[in-house]
Amino acid sequence: MEQHGRHWTGARGSWEMAGVAVSSRRPFVGRDREIDELRSGVDEAAGGRGGLFLIVGAAGMGKTRLADEAARVAEGRGARVLWGRCWETGGAPAYWPWLQILRELTRGAEGAALREALGGEAGPLAQLVPEAAAPPAARDAPPGGAAGAVDPATDRFRLFQAVVAALRACSERTPLVLIFDDLHTADPSSLKLLHFVARNLRGVRVAVIGAYRDEEARLSDSVGPLLVDIAREGTYLPLGALAAPEVRALVTAAAGEPAPEPLVAAALRASEGNPLFLSELLRLLVQRGDLARRSDEDPPALPIPDTVRELIGRRLARLSPATRDVLALASVAGRDFAAPDVSAIAGLPAPAVEERLADADRGGVILATGGAGWRFSHVLVREALYRDIPLERRAALHLAFAEHLARGAGRAPAVAEIAHHRL
Repeated sequence: MEQHGRHWTGARGSWEMAGVAVSSRRPFVGRDREIDELRSGVDEAAGGRGGLFLIVGAAGMGKTRLADEAARVAEGRGARVLWGRCWETGGAPAYWPWLQILRELTRGAEGAALREALGGEAGPLAQLVPEAAAPPAARDAPPGGAAGAVDPATDRFRLFQAVVAALRACSERTPLVLIFDDLHTADPSSLKLLHFVARNLRGVRVAVIGAYRDEEARLSDSVGPLLVDIAREGTYLPLGALAAPEVRALVTAAAGEPAPEPLVAAALRASEGNPLFLSELLRLLVQRGDLARRSDEDPPALPIPDTVRELIGRRLARLSPATRDVLALASVAGRDFAAPDVSAIAGLPAPAVEERLADADRGGVILATGGAGWRFSHVLVREALYRDIPLERRAALHLAFAEHLARGAGRAPAVAEIAHHRL
């Protein structure tokens, strides 16, 4: 698709409009260690040494993109890849990601071969997918048969055993790679089954890859502990921010030519290496042609794309209104702030403010920096909160911070900060 953007020209380094080819799919950069781990896991699974891999990171860190790349590698090695995507907005049945995978395994001729291979073990599997055991004429019958009379814990154990048996039988013909996306939104039953499968992969030609946002998993009392237990059974792959060389590669791909260092520095500063934030930023800049002429010493100011604002907004929406109010006030202080200052401006007792900041910390929105200090986890999180404050309210808060800092509160006045707030 052809879009119009700007490219770097001239001795002084300025931005000029030019036609550039923009790919709808950003290149895969970095993550060398992680993709090597996953590639080795796929190869080991093909040799009968199944394993579990968990890709973990904040929103936009490229978990699904890495899983996509692992799927491409696995298919290139002759494995069959099946996805189980968790449903975030509620209403999905129990075992939803497993249902997606098991239905694929029990369809058509392969399903008939699976039923024959499982024999009597296929019965419990019908609790999830009736096609696994029932002939076509009986598919509307209540699943599970006499299993309903069994103790629920025993019934569940037999179901879990049947799933492992099905995976073993299917993988004897072709190695399997199962990918579970957004596990932080999975139901507890799905996670318990995943835990059971992970503990029974020895000798099975199955690699299991899961991806989830750790900060959101910690907010759930039912999901967080289960994911901790599951992580003990496999290889943990935490994803951090992209480094400057990787940012440069993505900027170059978007521009269609070597990226100038001022743009790379500006993109790295704005995105802080978050792959999704960076790709959406570059998409916006190319589509709008929004880079004015700048010198080397004055790199372009980069906007926040609406898609990124929406993503940040969804993360903030999971916090309580009281916590969001405190964070909005803290955003006026800047990227870094101190709890006592926020408490003084908010007119709230210190314990109440600390409780709300701890809530935001669990949600991955802020990070403790030592003592009473805190920092927004990403500059764009702070900006999103700050820009949502009405202009008059924002000015009043800046003045309140300036006056608070001028009083000193037992410390030397912060002249530069006071000047910033008054300005």
